[in-house]
Amino acid sequence: MAEETRLALVRRARRINRALAEAYPYAHCELDHVNAWQLLLATVLSAQTTDLRVNQVTPALFAKYPRPADLAGADPADVEGLIRPTGFFRNKTRSITRLAAVIVADHDGMVPRTLAELVKLPGVGRKTAFVVSGNACACEASRAGDPNHGANVSTPFG
Repeated sequence: MAEETRLALVRRARRINRALAEAYPYAHCELDHVNAWQLLLATVLSAQTTDLRVNQVTPALFAKYPRPADLAGADPADVEGLIRPTGFFRNKTRSITRLAAVIVADHDGMVPRTLAELVKLPGVGRKTAFVVSGNACACEASRAGDPNHGANVSTPFG
């Protein structure tokens, strides 16, 4: 099989993008957020629960801890009380407070903008990094949150 030329690859990508836009015209991130920090927290909290449940607890969490520095120094019992409905709240509390501390210490309180930096954060895997970079950052990736899902969706398009 001959290797696809760059022009053919671009045309195929545009065709796939148009087909997906027609099939899913209202596709958007279901997690409520206004910045990369909020989306990062919400995505970490979404493990083993629904986006709806996360959206129910994050307004209070974001109001009390609007910046990574605020959460990094938080009392774990207070955080646990806010995120308890998401399940696994003790582990999630440890994860998000450690995540906040690393962002403050290593990134001057700013969420990293590249996939490589995002996946180095504690508790952040490829899926979370893709969600954050594709929805909150104007950075290197704008792909499906789950690479396996992206492969499954794109297979019918060749």
